[in-house]
Amino acid sequence: MKTILIILWLIFFAALIYAVLPPLSYYTTYNYENNNNTLLVTAKACGCPCAEVRILKGKLDIPKRFEHLKLLVYEMNIHGNNPYEPFNYEIYMQEITLQGKVTSMDTLYCHPENCELVADFHIENYAITSYAPNIFMLGRVSFLVYLFGIFILFVILLVCTLIALLRSINNLSSFQ
Repeated sequence: MKTILIILWLIFFAALIYAVLPPLSYYTTYNYENNNNTLLVTAKACGCPCAEVRILKGKLDIPKRFEHLKLLVYEMNIHGNNPYEPFNYEIYMQEITLQGKVTSMDTLYCHPENCELVADFHIENYAITSYAPNIFMLGRVSFLVYLFGIFILFVILLVCTLIALLRSINNLSSFQ
């Protein structure tokens, strides 16, 4: 019984520690200068018209068919494997490494004198590269299941530990 309790307590603490650790991608280094379309971005929080993300590091590889257009190369819109959908505030505030390719152009706004165009970037892979606990990476349902499971496991472990402790106290008092 004591061995099982010790193992369950270790599992409980491992689950708690996992929740506060960052994802494994936090420890990965990326070469933004030599890999086109490997970009470090952050979400933009501004009014319209505005691109979805701002490029912090890296270089967009613009296809030849779009080279004649005047693009904003420090911003872009994204689609595909989008880390910001569904919206998660914690992820929205992080720096994220994106890998993918430019598939089209998108117009931010246009008037007779000038148009602002940004690349439309198809995300094939992404990694969160700034610290965010694993627990914030879970969806709503998974987050609630995790909290409920941790709570139930804690209550069961507490009750079983108290029962084992009371039994050992009774065994000690019966010897005297």
